[in-house]
Amino acid sequence: MPIMILLLTGVALMMLDAFKQYKPLSWVAGIGIVASCLMALPPVMEGMGVTLQPFAMHNMMRTDATAALIHIFLCVSGLFTLFFVGDYMKRQQARIYDIYS
Repeated sequence: MPIMILLLTGVALMMLDAFKQYKPLSWVAGIGIVASCLMALPPVMEGMGVTLQPFAMHNMMRTDATAALIHIFLCVSGLFTLFFVGDYMKRQQARIYDIYS
């Protein structure tokens, strides 16, 4: 589920970019990353009645606590990147909005 949230967030960001809606891009990206991070927490998932299986997608993807910890680390890294990308685009005087997706 956390990966699906990131996938849907990326698609929403690309659609906003295609329709020239640039203002909410950073907010949508931030909300999607935080939602994905929250869904990766095993206690939150168990509290919602979702049982954790050790593998997904016909045993091609691992979904245990270690995978959740790595996913949370990558989400936090993505939030730090998101925090600094606006300043980077201002300094470079470039508007590359697909960087959010």
